Amino acid sequence: MRWRVWLGLGLIVCVLGSLGSVGYSARGSVQGGVWLENAVWLRTYLSGQSLAYAASSKLIATPGGFGQIFLYNAVDGALVRVLRGHEGAVTAVALSPDGAKLASGDEFGIIKIWSVAEGTVSQEWRAHEWRVTGVLFSPDGNLLVSAGYEGKVNVWKTEDWSLVRQFAQGATAASMAFSADGKILAIGGFPTILVRVSDWSELQRLRDFSQALAFSPDGQSLALSGFKREIALVRVSDGRTLRVLRGHASSVNYLAFSLDGKLLASASQDKTVALWYPSVGTVLRTMTRHNAPVRVVLFSEDDRQLISIGDDRTIRFWRTADGIQIGQIQGDLAGPTYTIAVSPSGSLVAAAQDNEIQILNLADGKLVRTLTGHQALVTDLEFSPDGKILASSSCAVELLPDQGCPQGEIRFWDLSSGQLISIWGKGHGELVVDIAFSPDGKFLAAVDRWGRAMLWRVADATSVWELWGCSRPVVFSPDGQFLALGSEDGIAIRRVTDGEVFIILGDHGSSAVFSSDGRILIVASSDYIRFWDIATGKLLRTLTWHTGPVFGLGISPDGKRLVSGSDDRTIKLWRVEDGSLIGSLLGYTGRVTSVAFSPDDTFVISAGEDGVAAWNVDQLR
Repeated sequence: MRWRVWLGLGLIVCVLGSLGSVGYSARGSVQGGVWLENAVWLRTYLSGQSLAYAASSKLIATPGGFGQIFLYNAVDGALVRVLRGHEGAVTAVALSPDGAKLASGDEFGIIKIWSVAEGTVSQEWRAHEWRVTGVLFSPDGNLLVSAGYEGKVNVWKTEDWSLVRQFAQGATAASMAFSADGKILAIGGFPTILVRVSDWSELQRLRDFSQALAFSPDGQSLALSGFKREIALVRVSDGRTLRVLRGHASSVNYLAFSLDGKLLASASQDKTVALWYPSVGTVLRTMTRHNAPVRVVLFSEDDRQLISIGDDRTIRFWRTADGIQIGQIQGDLAGPTYTIAVSPSGSLVAAAQDNEIQILNLADGKLVRTLTGHQALVTDLEFSPDGKILASSSCAVELLPDQGCPQGEIRFWDLSSGQLISIWGKGHGELVVDIAFSPDGKFLAAVDRWGRAMLWRVADATSVWELWGCSRPVVFSPDGQFLALGSEDGIAIRRVTDGEVFIILGDHGSSAVFSSDGRILIVASSDYIRFWDIATGKLLRTLTWHTGPVFGLGISPDGKRLVSGSDDRTIKLWRVEDGSLIGSLLGYTGRVTSVAFSPDDTFVISAGEDGVAAWNVDQLR
């Protein structure tokens, strides 16, 4: 895994090498698979949802895809360690004051306590019914506070991790703050309450709701913000509002005071970080480099820098004195990857990243080249049979929330140079959702969102035929004589020469593959996988192990194995001969949308909400 790091004072650029094998074994296995056991490499992103900083160790912690937590050196941005073990998306992280421990919570309500130095889990338990929305150590490190989506806030003693106290806020509680001396705990929710830690007695009830809280260093005031755009500064002793800070265009997600108390930083839904003079309630400056809502902002221990993270999945470093961005950390990917294609030679993987395409080395996942030019989301990728060209489908212009796609397009790229060869799209009045090359590379088929299917002759870009009322999937038979296309009545097997229907199979699905002999069409239909006889239209077999919709299918080069990716977060391998389950590949914390075998039949490549991964399946036969 490679991380691009730009850090200030000369803008030193560092590129870190691949993380290599990630053979973590979880507590148990499911249907023949163990968490990330067979993963060879992963390419993922920072989630942007949580950020922790320990001044004592100068470490930054943040969650990423595949249930991982990344630890960085705050001085130079170097990746220090990757923590793996959560079987769900990590939703909250906190570093202990001494930087020795890290607490992490996930979407299943699990909290894990990690030794930062060793990267091992020392304790884990089910702390909440649902997603953990926040974790926080007390200033002395003796307590850990956790908030859950069910509205409960739990206080745990770090000596033995026993439950000390529970508060029921009646709503999702994510905001918590200790006073600098650790004597008072503020808990956001309905309402916001201040609690004396010594006996857990309630000191104040402030406003109806707050989603961001921060004590001033002297403990005399509390900054808080709820659904409104404003920030209230409240006196702790009596709950009186001292002043209201206005200036954000949307709600505030996080608040932090500088160590000297002279400045207050806020992270907002309006994509900005603002610095305030809390004593007078005015804005000092606003930082605008994030291109999505900002989730967390923190001061460095000397107040000279701000560290922020947002939904653009980047950590940004700012100079407090002038608001200039002096550094940035981001993951391999900008976000989820829903579509991949593997080159016929087996050396490259093409992965769609929003409106860009990353060309990766299949062996180690390293970035070879990035293809840019699409104006909107790339919906499908296909290598030509000779591996020299990559075709990609998208919208011809940037998608607008109220407009949709006025014109679809297909781009052709020269793989040797990365240069754009040509753009097709005339005739497609809507987003092109699926494309496929014929086995001999002479034809390209495509279908758009309006239901228009077209077959082109690749050599001269002429249209062979055009049909309406079609949908995904678009799949050529191995001999190139037939094309499977979705329709209102089912999946139609059509003759390539004239588009006429040979037979209609009584099934609907977004993904399908032919068997190696072309006699069977295998269709991903809801949470089932069905095998259909092409000659007779008879349903031969139904595979039912998946517990969610199946989005991706792939067949091994020898035709003996089938791979499927599903909304249930698993990748499954099957024997085509009898439909028996070989095993499951586990590690995704979100849906798996695209899967493929490598041409040498050794690896499975997958894409989905966590990113792109390669799995060694040579032994799973």
